[in-house]
Amino acid sequence: MQAELLIRSGVIPRIIDDPDRARGALKLVAREDADAFLARLLAAARPVERPAPGMTDIVSAAGISRWPVVDIVRGILAGRFTRVECADTGLRFKGVLVDPVEIREVLGRQVSDDHISAHEAAKMLGMSTTGIRTLVKLRDHAGAPFLHEEAIENAKGVRTSVYSRTEVRAFRDGHVPLRDIARRQGLRPRWMKVRLDALGVTPIAPYKGLGALYYRRGDLGELAPE
Repeated sequence: MQAELLIRSGVIPRIIDDPDRARGALKLVAREDADAFLARLLAAARPVERPAPGMTDIVSAAGISRWPVVDIVRGILAGRFTRVECADTGLRFKGVLVDPVEIREVLGRQVSDDHISAHEAAKMLGMSTTGIRTLVKLRDHAGAPFLHEEAIENAKGVRTSVYSRTEVRAFRDGHVPLRDIARRQGLRPRWMKVRLDALGVTPIAPYKGLGALYYRRGDLGELAPE
């Protein structure tokens, strides 16, 4: 079953003309292609005498992490995981061991270099994931959303929301929370807000949802923290 998924997904490439050269699902694949795939997989694993705690074979890790074998294999071949081991090459595919916890974190976080999870976006901005979802709904002075939300699918069709690291960074660089402005001026946030209100400088949205008052850096002038 796993071999068929790997073939259909293109991880093990190239259909051959002679189905008698292999049995089962591998009838669809040239022997040299199957061997090359296994060699690449084993080469991505660090040889160890004894597996580290928590390490398990790919199929078991798929069940624990709830990510498909195909996605895990692609991640191994792409070098996304730091913990990939092999204690027995004789076990071939089952000899490659991974950490289910790392699998869940890495595959749940991103599909491309610019895609990050809600948790990572929240960490970058120092807000909650609720704040991230609120940013998606809010619009800037030009009517554009501060942040776009995309849905990606894993090999089983399960959809996960991801966000652009570039957009998150742009929001962080272009906006300042009230607490940071107040800290720079040596004031309590409530008194800093009174001063900003008097200057006609308003936050981009109410506190509710974002969990903080954010101001456009360009509106702050010399009050903006460096």
